Amino acid sequence: RGKRNESSYMVKVAEHIAAIKGVSLQDVAEKTTENAKKLRSEER
Repeated sequence: RGKRNESSYMVKVAEHIAAIKGVSLQDVAEKTTENAKKLRSEER
């Protein structure tokens, strides 16, 4: 904490999520992309 939220941290965050959940970084990337697309389609 105490650091500014920047998009450059996204990979680090995804790596931590993958480690915690015991899945690959690719799995996290695919799921977060899928979730973002769902959110965008719901906004319309």
